[in-house]
Amino acid sequence: MATFFAMAYIVSVNAAIVSQSGGTCVCTSMTDLTCATDAAYAECKQEVQQDLVTATAAIASLTSFVFGALVNLPISFAPGMGVNTLFTFQVVGLNGSGPLSYRLALTAVFAEGLIMVALTLLGLRQWLARAIPSSLK
Repeated sequence: MATFFAMAYIVSVNAAIVSQSGGTCVCTSMTDLTCATDAAYAECKQEVQQDLVTATAAIASLTSFVFGALVNLPISFAPGMGVNTLFTFQVVGLNGSGPLSYRLALTAVFAEGLIMVALTLLGLRQWLARAIPSSLK
């Protein structure tokens, strides 16, 4: 039961954090560069947050089910909150004010995921984990 409440917390907080980047919303305000007072931009960010809640819940459910079915272990999967905070406030920036655009940053995250899958399938991920000295683990 505790896992359920932790997952519900992560799903809602993850969406709230990542939506602060502005997502794919475009600020049209000429006077407010941070878009803090732009009503249309705020509405778009709210839609992004709702979409992120749905996507996070769906992916967490799917991966938890697949992992349980294939490996037969009671493990649940959820996004890493620290990585999402870094993505939002350092990489993309508040309301898209960071060094990378939202789309480019998501492309980098997708590419990183493909690299991790390839390393796993080739057995290199486990080899790299074993190569790290015990004192650093």
